[in-house]
Amino acid sequence: MDLNTASQAPEPPAAGRPEEYGLLVLERTLGEQGCPEQRDHLRALRGWLFEELSSLGDDFAGLRRADDFNPVNRQAAEFILGLPGKRLRPLCALVAARLGPAWRNPLVHDVAVAAEMVHNATLLHDDVIDLGTERRGQPCARVVYGNAASILGGDLLLVRAMQRIHRHGRPELVSGLLEVVERMVDAEAEQLELRGRLNLDRARYLRVIEGKTATLFRWSLAAGAAAADASPETVAAMQTVGACMGMSFQLVDDVLDLRGDAATLGKGLFADLEEGKTTWPLLVAAERSRTFAADLQRWMDSQRAGAVPSGEILAALEDLGAIDATMRLAEEHIQRALDALQVVPQGAARTVLEVILQAVIQRRS
Repeated sequence: MDLNTASQAPEPPAAGRPEEYGLLVLERTLGEQGCPEQRDHLRALRGWLFEELSSLGDDFAGLRRADDFNPVNRQAAEFILGLPGKRLRPLCALVAARLGPAWRNPLVHDVAVAAEMVHNATLLHDDVIDLGTERRGQPCARVVYGNAASILGGDLLLVRAMQRIHRHGRPELVSGLLEVVERMVDAEAEQLELRGRLNLDRARYLRVIEGKTATLFRWSLAAGAAAADASPETVAAMQTVGACMGMSFQLVDDVLDLRGDAATLGKGLFADLEEGKTTWPLLVAAERSRTFAADLQRWMDSQRAGAVPSGEILAALEDLGAIDATMRLAEEHIQRALDALQVVPQGAARTVLEVILQAVIQRRS
């Protein structure tokens, strides 16, 4: 089925099931940014992948209801899986699978499920480490159920993700996912080590976000393509696309944390700085102004919520060109991803990936 055929099919429910939430967010973003053609492609994608998306949503609901979850583990796991996240990683896995002949292979579905489970596991853990209070516009799981339940729920999701892939007898995909988890843990530890200290080491910061964010995007796209028996060249291209998409995604997150809409983001602004994290815009501004660097370290030292003069900081970031510099870097990563897509034959899947890449750079949440 191509996108033209999909666009003529009956529209999926307009309200959007939870598994469609990410597509609806991206559609709205592209519409607001004056990109109606790309928006319509994503709308068609909801019809093109509706069967797979529905199956994904049903699977998550089944996981939340599973009797074999210990109640302590189950509470936090079902809570985070039930929140309306963008689910961009499983979506990317499903689209990348359409680049191979075996896209109906059940392994494709489990790759998508595993990608979302790993992502949600890290969110549960991150909120405990960062003492977070909000997630997707609601009190986070650790606030509702406690830190211990959140850690155990995250651990359970990681185990279940591995089991999903292991049962298919594809050891290279299992080892790849294990490497992803290892990189995420290493990156989180390095970020924790840097907390409260002004970090002006560009390579170190990029290494952290590659581990925390880009590595799971890379696996999601490459594993989705590999599960569908795509060519080695296509799988390699998906690795590059995923890595670049993830880097851009995190850089845009850095900007949104500073000047996004709190209601849309589902959390307060300047959360990263209040947690003592040096994000890319702050790093760039500190490089360009010793005064800003000194002020930034002082704000980090305060470690008090609300102690950060957000208006003053945002004005300084704009004056120093740090926001623009961050968005330019994010756009460079998207361009690298688009360049990598050139080895992929023209078709609906490639078009959709191009649109998703554009939406990543233009998103508002």
